[in-house]
Amino acid sequence: MDQVFGWVEDQRERKRREFYRLLQRGRDIWTPRHIFDRCCVKWLIDGRIQHHDEYGGFYDSPFDPPCGSNRCSRDHPCITLRFDITTKSTIAHLSHRLDPFLQCMNGLVEEGKAWPQSASEYQIHGYIRPNLTLLRSHDGFGGHLIKVEPAEVDASDAAQRAELEEHEAGGRAAKRPRKTEEGEEEGLAIEDLLTAAMDVVMKHRLMFEVQDDPLTLFCLRRVSKSFKKFAESVVSAKAKTLDITVTPLVHGYQRYGEDKFDGYDSETFDADWGDDCIVEYTNREKILLDFQPSVTGNGGYEPTNADAATFSWYTGKLDRDTEPDDGDYFDAGSSEYAYCGQMLRVYWHPKDSDPVKSPEHRDYYGQQKPSLGFRIAEFPLSSRFNAGVMTKSHSGVTVSFDVLESNVSETEEVVDEEEISEYETDEEAEDGQRRVVKIVEKMGNYIQFSGRIKLISVKVDFSVIVRLHASQVLQELNREYARIKKERPLTTTESEYQNFVKFALNQ
Repeated sequence: MDQVFGWVEDQRERKRREFYRLLQRGRDIWTPRHIFDRCCVKWLIDGRIQHHDEYGGFYDSPFDPPCGSNRCSRDHPCITLRFDITTKSTIAHLSHRLDPFLQCMNGLVEEGKAWPQSASEYQIHGYIRPNLTLLRSHDGFGGHLIKVEPAEVDASDAAQRAELEEHEAGGRAAKRPRKTEEGEEEGLAIEDLLTAAMDVVMKHRLMFEVQDDPLTLFCLRRVSKSFKKFAESVVSAKAKTLDITVTPLVHGYQRYGEDKFDGYDSETFDADWGDDCIVEYTNREKILLDFQPSVTGNGGYEPTNADAATFSWYTGKLDRDTEPDDGDYFDAGSSEYAYCGQMLRVYWHPKDSDPVKSPEHRDYYGQQKPSLGFRIAEFPLSSRFNAGVMTKSHSGVTVSFDVLESNVSETEEVVDEEEISEYETDEEAEDGQRRVVKIVEKMGNYIQFSGRIKLISVKVDFSVIVRLHASQVLQELNREYARIKKERPLTTTESEYQNFVKFALNQ
C-alpha cells in the first residue's frame, strides 16, 4: 500500500512541475501580469480549459478554482469577430487588453489594414473569411483564441458573394452580343440553358481538346439536340479508341491471420472481404483488346491475343470438412471453405492526351511497378458453371465469355486408420475372453474444380470514363475550393460547377 501512495505522490509532484513550467511560460508571453493572473493559463497556451485534477489538484492562488468545482473559474480571453454590413468590414473585439492581442492589432494598424475604434475594438478592412484566416495564423497566439459566430460568417459571405457575382456578371455582359437600336442582337440568340452550359465549357473545360474531355462531352449532350448530336458523334468515335485490357484471376483463396497482408499486391489481391480475411488470386496472362464493329453498329472490344483469351484452372482436391475454427487443422490453400473461385478484372489505360492519369501501382514493399490503369469493373466467377456463352454487366461494363469446360468432382477417401481393441467372449480362452483388434478407417470428403473459359468481348459505356474524369476533377475542386473558402465564399458559378461535377459522377 505504501508503494501505491508513493507512486501517487510521485505523479502529483510530476504534475506540479509541469504546471509551474506552463505557468512560467504563460507569464513570459501573456502580459501585463495583473490581467494574466485572472486568466486560465491552459486556455491561453493550448485552448484546453483546466480542470481541478489535471495537475494533481495543485494550483497556486491565482489558479485555484472554487472548492469542489470541476469547472475552471478563470477568465478565458479571446478576440471575437463580427461583420459590419454598412462598411463591409470586420470588427474585432478584444475581451482582454493582453499584450499579444494588442501587438497583433497594432501591427495591422501600422500596415494600414485596421484602425482602432475604441480601447477594445478594431475595425479591420475586408470580409470575415480572409481576416479569420489571417488572425488564426498569427504567430503570437493560438487560432483557438479567435471566435466568430456562424451568423456573422453567413452575413459576410452573403455580401462578399454578391460583390463577386456583380463583378462576374459585369465581365459576362462585356462579352455578350450588343443590341442594335432596333433591338436586334448583333449575333445569334442563345437560350439561357445553352448560355449556362457553354459558360461551364468556356470557363472551365476548354483547356483540353473536346474529344479528350469526357466531362465536356457529358455537358454538351445535355444542352440541346444539336449539341447532343455533335457530342454523341465525338463520343462514338472516342469509344472505339479506348485502351482496354482484361486480367483473368484464378484460384482465389481466403487468407487469415496477422500475416494475411504479406506480399499484398492490388493486382492479385481483393481486400473487400471485411476485417477477418482477404483473398489472394493467381493472375493469368493479360488479355489485350481492340474495338471491332458489328453488323448492328454497336460493336465491342475483342481479344487480339487469342491464346490469352482462353484460360483454365484446376484446384486439386479441396477439403470439405475444415473451417478456420479448426485451428491447426485448417489449411486455407486446400480448403473448400476458403476457395473463392475466379475473377475477371477490366482495366482502362488512359493515353497521354486524356485529362486523367493512371494511378500509381506499388507492391507490398512500396516499390514502383507499371501502372495497372483504372480498374473499371470486376466480375467474380462462380465455381460451378453451365457450359455455353454467358454475359455479365456491372456499372456500364459488359463482358461476354464462353464456358468451354466446367467440372466438379466429389470424392471420399481414407485419410487415417486407427486400431481399436475390443474383447469378445471366448470359452476356449484362458480367462474366457479374447482381444480383437479392428482397423477403423477415417474418411475425408473432397471436392475439386476445373474449367476453361474463353473471353469473347467487352463493351464499355462512355459513362464509365465520364465518372472517372469527374472523380478526379472533383478531388481537385475540393482542394482548390477549400483554399478559396479561407479567403471568401464560393460564388454561385463555382457552386454550380461543383454540383455539376457531382452530378456527372453519379451517372
